[in-house]
Amino acid sequence: MSPKVDVFLHALERAVEHRGVLLLGVCNVTPDSFSDGGELGSLGEACAHVDRLVDEGADMVDVGGESTRPGAAAVAPEEQLARVLEVVRHAARRAPTSVDTTSAAVADACLEAGACAVNDVSCARDAELLRVVARHQAAYFLMHARGTQAEMTGFSEYPDDAYGDVMIDVLGEWSEAADRAREAGVPGHGIVMDPGLGFAKNARHSAEIL
Repeated sequence: MSPKVDVFLHALERAVEHRGVLLLGVCNVTPDSFSDGGELGSLGEACAHVDRLVDEGADMVDVGGESTRPGAAAVAPEEQLARVLEVVRHAARRAPTSVDTTSAAVADACLEAGACAVNDVSCARDAELLRVVARHQAAYFLMHARGTQAEMTGFSEYPDDAYGDVMIDVLGEWSEAADRAREAGVPGHGIVMDPGLGFAKNARHSAEIL
């Protein structure tokens, strides 16, 4: 069996050859996500949504059981797994799948269930999560952020002067996080940069990064 990172890279290569980009379909199994919280309240609804995403052309599916909206409280790993594990298992039979979590336990179980990547919005805050990704030799989506979701006060609310130069500061902080991931054994060629638009950034910061 190919290393998990190779499953992701193969999907990326095929997608780029086909349309120039990889389309990642999102399945939020949460009651409180900012875009679609509560829409997928059962296993059947979530799996049907995964099927629609793939049938409509998604190259990959991202499954999450913890909202990343501003002010969202952390969700216990046991609750996250109750929401997402069987959805991940189903999605992985249809397409390469990532799990959106900052929990090492959730990442470990979902990678065992067939996911090939972890989507981490914490900017590599948890060393144990990095060790889990490394042990599975999975791809790793590394989003820039400062602090937890609970610490974010609102959409795009962040002081203008929080960055000296937003590009230099974000790239520097992300690079330090990527170094921590590689030092933990995460495959460097499978680390994907997510600049975290709107996360610890106001609208002007995000526009400049874009």
